[in-house]
Amino acid sequence: MRRLTRLEPPYILAMLFRIALLLTVMHKPLGMVLSHGAASLVYMHSLVFGDMSTVNPPAWSLEVEIQFYIMAPLLALTFFKLRPACSEAPRAGVHRCRRNSAALFLG
Repeated sequence: MRRLTRLEPPYILAMLFRIALLLTVMHKPLGMVLSHGAASLVYMHSLVFGDMSTVNPPAWSLEVEIQFYIMAPLLALTFFKLRPACSEAPRAGVHRCRRNSAALFLG
């Protein structure tokens, strides 16, 4: 959360500055700039348009990072879901389940 609160304000300012530049200096069409800018502001440009941001191309790395932070817990739940028997088992059984989960993770 700290990383997000540290990176988000300058990211938004940089995107708004780039959007203003594209509209005023480079005279790009309003519809194109707004749609690409909106997708970039919510870190989904590569998912929506299938390419790097036209507003701020280096922002692709932040988009991937945010998408990873959103997907990682969902993937962890999918691949490392503990069986119900593990949570209800006695202490020795829980230890055995943890060992089995570690074996799944480590291969």
